[in-house]
Amino acid sequence: MEEAIKKSSGIKSMLLYGALLAIILLVMQWLKHKFVAYELNTETYLAIVGSILLGLGIWLGNRLNTRKQTQKTEGKVSENSQPRIEFHYANLSKREFDVLKLIASGYSNQAIVDELFISLSTVKTHSSNLFQKLDVSNRVMAVNKAKEIGLLV
Repeated sequence: MEEAIKKSSGIKSMLLYGALLAIILLVMQWLKHKFVAYELNTETYLAIVGSILLGLGIWLGNRLNTRKQTQKTEGKVSENSQPRIEFHYANLSKREFDVLKLIASGYSNQAIVDELFISLSTVKTHSSNLFQKLDVSNRVMAVNKAKEIGLLV
């Protein structure tokens, strides 16, 4: 069903784009016979039509991409849609909570560095702060405690 909707919206977009192109060409032909046929050369007409089509293509591309992104996020539960007791309950910062989620997913410190684009020492600092705030001494205990108090599901 979803594929049929995507296909029909793509076909509608192509038809819209084709209709706009046809209208532009008709207007250009009308203008050519009416006013400017003798003042502008062929390269100028091509530049005008090309510019208009470029603008339409950019506009249509942005519109289609926005629609696709909206459809993707509508059907998916966001990462941030976890219960809002989250990190405030344990007085964790957002970044510490991000590190905690990645630890719970089994990421190593280096993988967390790669995922969050932060330094290794920052990951270690966040982990240390997590352990202290959750009153635990290692990663496994931190994940278990976070699940126990409802920070993680």
